[in-house]
Amino acid sequence: MTPASQESSGWAEQRFAVVLAALSLAALGLRAWGLAELPLFADDVGVRVSAINFVERGRLGPTMWQHPHLRDLLVYFAVSLLGPGKIGLTAFSMLLGVLSVPLLGVVTRALFRSATAGLLAALLLGLDSLHIDYSRQAIQEVYLPFFTVAGVGLALWHRDRGRASPLLLAGACLGLAVASKWHALATPLVLWIWLAARAVKERAVPLLVFRTCALLLIGLAVYLATFTPYFSAGHSAGEWFALQRAMLAENIVHQGLSPADAFFEHRPWTWFIRPVGYADFAPGPEPVAVVAITNPLVWMLVLPAMGWVVMTGVRLRCERHLLLAALFLASYVPLVFVGRPIWLHTAHGVLPFALAAVAAAAARLASKARGRAVAVYLVAVVLASMPLYLLATGQGLRFAPLRPVAMSFRPPPNLER
Repeated sequence: MTPASQESSGWAEQRFAVVLAALSLAALGLRAWGLAELPLFADDVGVRVSAINFVERGRLGPTMWQHPHLRDLLVYFAVSLLGPGKIGLTAFSMLLGVLSVPLLGVVTRALFRSATAGLLAALLLGLDSLHIDYSRQAIQEVYLPFFTVAGVGLALWHRDRGRASPLLLAGACLGLAVASKWHALATPLVLWIWLAARAVKERAVPLLVFRTCALLLIGLAVYLATFTPYFSAGHSAGEWFALQRAMLAENIVHQGLSPADAFFEHRPWTWFIRPVGYADFAPGPEPVAVVAITNPLVWMLVLPAMGWVVMTGVRLRCERHLLLAALFLASYVPLVFVGRPIWLHTAHGVLPFALAAVAAAAARLASKARGRAVAVYLVAVVLASMPLYLLATGQGLRFAPLRPVAMSFRPPPNLER
């Protein structure tokens, strides 16, 4: 590399870092605005009680006992430091939600070798109303995008540099993802198949063993470690296995936590073909409605963009394109065919791969002398995000044009929680 090209590369790196930092600060501002004034919702209160029950007594529930319990550990720790109010309960959701924005930018750039794609992916996640909403709640939904994307990024680092430590960290991150929700299992399995296939092709048996241990066994060890309070309370290994079976049985047939859940869209096949949403209501003298609605200008482009990723991956034999497609399909397709309701917040396990595809497709168009069209598209995305942001942050009932939208998500009185 010549000195001129090194200087150009260094400037490009600095510009990428500066823009990514700006997007991250904007994401923080969007998620933090008005958070302290929000009331506690039913899930927030339930999570606080669940965290105390699990950490201090090794007991499960009352909130989402059927999911793993990293959330209880993190919430208990945050509440111990910051108090039992909204800030303490949502501290880790806020932290991991904000950090997911630059993380997705870096990993998308690595997948597509495009700084523009990385910055666009960070922008789309930073503006996403669903992600903003759940970055401000105590439940564990935004843990998944952070830990799964971190695992993917570290696995790519290992693949590119041949170093062992990134893959060990990837296994730990993916173990934390699975300790958030079992839906994350798709990511370590896809990564293991990808890396194991390369090791088999190279006839590198020690490398195959190492990659298997790093991704799967370390992940399992981390998952087990999150049950330390359960074992400390005197439960045996046999009881732990029985608990996992009970959790699995409940996850298979789960119908929601209240009759009101039946009112909301719960068919994953609709996520990327029309706008869908989910809402939480807090009663009181000034009722608050937090409504997350998908941005159609982004979400409805996911399937076409993913189709482009697959076609270019096959045509150009680009394994990274195909890896992203495999991560998306393995995370999304099982949800489409599962026989029980799946609500929109579960889409967080799919969202980073979906947005990476849309960002990469937009970056490709921009590189083919269609930059003006992409700029117009991004302006439209930002404008469409504004009312969605107000709804997602509990401001919908305060603005007359948005009030009917927010109230349309209120379940009938016979179904209200």
